[in-house]
Order: sequence, then structure tokens, then C-alpha cells
Amino acid sequence: MKPTSHGVSVIASPHTHRYLVIAAVALAAVVAFLTFELFTAPRIEAVSPGPETFLKDSNVQISVDLPGADKLSDLSLRLDGRDVTPNVHVSDGRLYLDADRLSDGQHVVALRAHTSNLLRPTVHKTWRFVVDTVAPRIEISRPKRDAAVTALPVTLAGTTEAGATVTVSVDLDESGRVGAAAIAADHDIVDRLTVSPTPRVTAAPSIDPPSSAPMAGGEGTVVGPPPPEPADDVAGDPSPAGSDAGSPSASTAADSGSPGPTPTTSASPTTEVRVIADASGRFTVALTLPDGPTAVRITATDEAGNAFTEPGRFVVDVDPPDLIVGGLGKVVRDSKPRITIIATDQAGTPRVRVRLDGEVVYEKPLAGQFSLPSKVLAEGSHTLLVTATDPGHNVTTDDREFLVNSTEKLGKATLIAGAKGHDVRDLQKLLANQDYFKGKKTGVYDKATIKAVEHMQTSLGMTPDGIAGPLVLGALRGRIVIDQSEHRLYFYVGGTLKRTYSVATGQPAWPTPNGTFYVQWMTKNPTWTPPDSPWAAGAKPIPPGPNNPVGMRWIGTSYPGVGIHGVPPSEDDSIGTYASHGCIRMHEWDVEQLYAWVTTGMPVIIRP
Repeated sequence: MKPTSHGVSVIASPHTHRYLVIAAVALAAVVAFLTFELFTAPRIEAVSPGPETFLKDSNVQISVDLPGADKLSDLSLRLDGRDVTPNVHVSDGRLYLDADRLSDGQHVVALRAHTSNLLRPTVHKTWRFVVDTVAPRIEISRPKRDAAVTALPVTLAGTTEAGATVTVSVDLDESGRVGAAAIAADHDIVDRLTVSPTPRVTAAPSIDPPSSAPMAGGEGTVVGPPPPEPADDVAGDPSPAGSDAGSPSASTAADSGSPGPTPTTSASPTTEVRVIADASGRFTVALTLPDGPTAVRITATDEAGNAFTEPGRFVVDVDPPDLIVGGLGKVVRDSKPRITIIATDQAGTPRVRVRLDGEVVYEKPLAGQFSLPSKVLAEGSHTLLVTATDPGHNVTTDDREFLVNSTEKLGKATLIAGAKGHDVRDLQKLLANQDYFKGKKTGVYDKATIKAVEHMQTSLGMTPDGIAGPLVLGALRGRIVIDQSEHRLYFYVGGTLKRTYSVATGQPAWPTPNGTFYVQWMTKNPTWTPPDSPWAAGAKPIPPGPNNPVGMRWIGTSYPGVGIHGVPPSEDDSIGTYASHGCIRMHEWDVEQLYAWVTTGMPVIIRP
């Protein structure tokens, strides 16, 4: 008996209890059945190729892991809308289909089948995959192959397949990157050449030994693009040249839009940078590279794993050449200084131009070290301009003035503007003695000295350049005066008569010219060459020897074809007469003595 809410007891019927037991058992059976159906319901556990998969092989095996696949009914498998069910194989809970030579592009697989399971009477699945057998192509828009890049960062830009991974590998061969300072050290001149802290501009002191006067090198200047300020990033190239390349891709291959700011990478000997091409296939990589030839490998890999590599080669040329000029200080004690020039550039061989006193003495590509050929420089001020230009047109210049002061003895060297010392003072004295110089004898080759030299040169028929070279110095040492009416030659040294000689001068038909000339050239044992004159018509050249018409010595004057010379013995009796064809004849023994005293430049004054 069971009490009720009102306190009244109700007696349960045995039949009611039986029904409850039956209901509970039935419910348990249903639950068990449903549980069995649930856990044994066919389900697709995996498919291959997976959804949105990219494949680089056109031969594809499509498989479906489906436990109980052998109990399916009304199975249907469609590939790109075509029914391929007859070709499906079932084995160990797996359906598989061999699809050969699929075309590149997107493919759709649709599976549907009926089951005996009450909870899942049908199974179905639709998915897509992409076949892509074509490797992406690469078009490099910049820098062009073998181009010179003159600003950092170096921006590599181009196009490839949209969404492809672009890997840029940089190969830096630093073994061949040698600077001017290293070359100077290799040639054992590092102690004699000083490289300035900034490699773009280098000035070196003299190579003279330590006992020489203090010397200071000139400063150089750089002409060309300055190095850019360091930047955190560089804007990408929104529109590089080139067209899209590659094979089909799924609609989800890449997002649309242009590339954003491109981070800058500082390259080491082995650097790899990866970026993703945008929806248009464009990519940009910014690199900070050292000067010199650079090789890169740009590899584009699409989502299917196809890869294509395009090599690139260019020259980074941002910095101007290294330039060292040695051997010259403010004052040079050697009239033949050894001028050493070292020019290097990591981007290639620089072209070097050397101007000495305004004259180009060297203009060639220079790979390493060069020494200017020895040349005797006049006493005085000189200028040297050395310009090194690299393949990127960056320029390094060394511009300096120097003074050559190698001797104090007049006659040992040519004197030009700026020369100083006792030799200049002696020159001024000689010019004053002949009334050419009237200023103060300062020992400095100044404007007054230049003007005096030019005056003397003009009076002797020389080119008035104001340089006291061999001709000027010779003219100041002595002079020759020829008096035709007396048939005499007077030789003066320093204004004092040293010797008088008998001579023969020109016949009336071929007279000796009157005027002021100078000794232009001299030779021993001359060969006589017939002049272009009627009296020598048909004559042949006569080699040196006792029968030579001009003897064994020739002192040529600045008047064309007229000289002072000896005669063969057969012509000795002509001396003292008008017998020549315009020249001045002397006895052989006399002309040989005079020849030993005369120097080029000496005035030759011929009077009637």
C-alpha cells in the first residue's frame, strides 16, 4: 500500500508493475539500437586529395576513407560532373579512383551513396582540388641584367604567378674585394702612403725619405651621388614591368591589392629573403648590398610545389673609387719624382685621368697601382689633377699643387713660375746684365722674371713662353757675333770676348742672312743632304767623313738651312771669302773648338 497526498493509501496493481518493466526494457532496447546505429553509421573520415589542395602531378588517385564502404548502395562518384562510378574500386573501407592526365586547373569531386543506417541513410561530400603542373615564370623588371645600381637599397622587382613564394638568394664573393690600402700594403708602400679615414677621398704625403722637408698632401673632393641615409623600409614598386606568368590557381590563391612597404634586408655572404607575390603576381625585395658584382637567384614556388629559378646579375656601385696619390708633397726635392697612383673600385675597374700642368699624361682604366713614367720637371710650381671614375660614374678627385726645388745651381734644371733659390737669383743677374731684367733680384721666379725671359725670347726669335729652359740658359751664357764684311766670328762668354775666328760667308747669289738668330740644334759627324736649291740639283747625300761638304761639326741656327760648319781640306782656302751658299764656313779645327763651347739657345748675331 502506498500513501497518497491526502493520506489515503493506494494498493499498486501487479499488472501495472509488469507494464512498467516492459516499457523500461523496450526503451533500453531502443536506446541500444539507436546507439548501435549511431556508432556504426557510415561516415567519411578522410579524402585525398584534400579540399583546396594544390597538386603538381596530373595523375591523381582520388580516395575516400569510408568504413563500411562495401555495404553502400546506389554509389555515385562524379569528377568534374562526369560519372566515374564504374571506375571506382572498394577495398578495406576505402573507395579509390585513378584519374590520369587531369588538365591543369580546378577539379570538383562529388560523392553520394545510400546506406542501411536509419540515422544516416545517405552519405555525400563535395570538395575541390587544383592540378598545377606548370612552374611559375619570373620576369625581373629591375635591376636589369648587368646594370649598375648607384643607390641603396637595391630594389629587386618583378612578376611571377600570383601567390607564389619568391625566394631571393644572394651570393657575395668577398674574396675579390680589394681596396687601395690593401694594394698599397701588398706593394710594400703602406708606410709611404697614407689613406685618409674616409675611403672615398684619399690624399697621401710624399714618398720622399724622412730627411726631406715636411710635406703635406692635398685634399681630394668627391663628385657623385652621396650615400643615402639609412632607412627602416622602402616603398614597394606598385607597377613593375612584365606580365603575369604561371599556371591556373584556385580562387583563394592570393588576396588582391598592391604590395605594401618592403622591409630592407642587409645582405651577408649567404642571404635568403622570402616574400609572397601579390594578386597581380608582383613582388619587391629591398636589399642593402656592398659595392661590387652581385649574383642573385630568384626562385618562385607556387602552391603546388612547382619551382622556377631565374638568375640575376648586376653591379652595386654606390661609393666612389678609392684613390691614393703618393710621391708629392708641398715641396719636391727631386726633378724626377716617382708619382704613385692606386685606384680601386669594388664595382669594376675605374678609369683614371692624370693631368700634369694641364696636360693629360695618362687616361686609361687602372686596375690597381700605376707609377707615372719618370719625367724631368722644371724647377717651380706644378699642378697635378687625378680623377678616378668608376662604372657607375662616381668620381673621386685628387687636385694639388707642388713645388719642385731640386737644385740651387743654374743650368741644372729648367726654371718656371714659382721656382725659388740661388739659381733663380743667378738667372735674374744674367738677364739684368743683358738689360732684360730691371727689377729686384729676389730669387723668386715671379712675374717680372717671366716678363724679362719673354722679352729676351722675343728678341732672339724664340717662342715667348717665359720658361727658362736650355735655349734661354744657353742664350744667357754666351753669344756668337758674325761680321760678314770682316769675315770674322766673335765668340763671347758672359759679355767677355773669348775667341775670334776667320769664316767664309755666302756668295752674292746665295748671301748669308743678316739678323739676330739663335743656335737651334747641333750635331757631330753630320750627313750632308742636298738642299732644295738649283745649285744642289742632282746631288746625292754624302755620309760623314773627311770629304763631307759640312765637315765634322754642324751648329744649326734658327734661320732655316743656315748653320756654322767645317769644310773638307779641299775647301780650306775659301775661308775669309764670300764662298758659301749662305752658311758660315770655318776651318775644321776651329769649328770643333767652338762646338765644345757653344750650347743651344745662344744668340747668333749676323751683321753685314
